Amino acid sequence: MKSILSFLALLTLFAGASESYSATQDALRILYIKQADCVYCDELDKTLQSSLISEKLFDRFSIESYDLSTDASIELPGLRQLTLSELVSEFRVVGTPALIFMNAEQEPVLVRQGRQQEGDLIAAMDYVESHGYENMPFSVWLRTHQ
Repeated sequence: MKSILSFLALLTLFAGASESYSATQDALRILYIKQADCVYCDELDKTLQSSLISEKLFDRFSIESYDLSTDASIELPGLRQLTLSELVSEFRVVGTPALIFMNAEQEPVLVRQGRQQEGDLIAAMDYVESHGYENMPFSVWLRTHQ
């Protein structure tokens, strides 16, 4: 059943609409900012579909996909609503693809931009899931956890 849900979620996620999927109610949130005709976005879509990534992703994370060509509204902590362009500006997103990882309190704790390899994504998910952001920047955490 879980594999069917994962497959359906991936189909929805990569269809280009603003969609979300969460395997659990207490899932950590990832905002995925992408745009049409973005080669690295297409690569990231494929990487997110790999069995190693999708298993970890849908086990513990909720991923929401937003296309930059829309100006969707995104809810953040404290009942704060931001448009996509406001969110991109606030979190200093300068290109796509971009992944904004949120902690359990729905606060952004890591922003990853550009080309992402499978190992990069696994490390980022481990960093957020283990609360590594509470003790050190991601670059330092990476050196101590490889």
